[in-house]
Amino acid sequence: MGCHICDNKSEINIEQINENNSNNDFENVNNSIFSIDNENNLNINANKDKIIKVSTNKNLINKYNNFDNANTTNSTNNTLLNSQKISLENLRMLMLNEINLSRKNPKKIRKKVEKYIKNIGKNSKNEYYIKVDNYNKIKLFHGIEMFENCIKYLDTIEENNPFELKNELTFPFPGNKDFQNLTYNISLEEAINENYLTSTLMKLTNDLKIKNIEIVNFHYDIMNSNVELSVLLQIIDDTNSQFQRRNNIFDKTIKYIGINVGRVNESLFCYYLLFGKDI
Repeated sequence: MGCHICDNKSEINIEQINENNSNNDFENVNNSIFSIDNENNLNINANKDKIIKVSTNKNLINKYNNFDNANTTNSTNNTLLNSQKISLENLRMLMLNEINLSRKNPKKIRKKVEKYIKNIGKNSKNEYYIKVDNYNKIKLFHGIEMFENCIKYLDTIEENNPFELKNELTFPFPGNKDFQNLTYNISLEEAINENYLTSTLMKLTNDLKIKNIEIVNFHYDIMNSNVELSVLLQIIDDTNSQFQRRNNIFDKTIKYIGINVGRVNESLFCYYLLFGKDI
């Protein structure tokens, strides 16, 4: 089985905005998609030209790592304190439940998409964004057009069987050998490093062959603790990925999913999703 990292780059830009303060705490987070090509042997050198070059803005990464020193209002601090209490294992299970709800009841997800259309607006640069709450907005690439596209797509989707959660498919974060040890802060720069993701994906592919499991696809999402919106945005897939994330979630041939969640800081998380099926 060959490892192919698709040429398309998907980005979700998250910015936390205090409406009474001009300081942005989140901006320009890059999100990428990895795919599997079964035609070639695993060879990292043969795939270097296909690797997505993920932006690693040093100032941005430092901004995330030093977020706890940022000046925020009492309302924002309350949001962060609530995020600190979140169990990453709970987020993991919420992600599983939300994805399986989407597979089992696409019509219900369609209604959610319609609801969130009302939260779309434009900023001073004429860029689309979706409002999460009073303090958070997420930049969109195409905005309403992609939401309407998603509604039409969901009208064609029949009910699917839910994914089975497989611990063997849990994609580890750098330095984390035990996926159940989910209490530490991860380095965003390391977590989205293309070399790390590629080599780990290759190793897992070989390891899982022994267990007769084939990795089909992998993607990740960078988001706050709003799992419902995270999954919804993966389904809407307002990116340059040709709807790869959406396809992963609704692919009828996929039987298993592995989910891992890492905390970047008090209110930002990285979600790894690995999809597989029986050989």
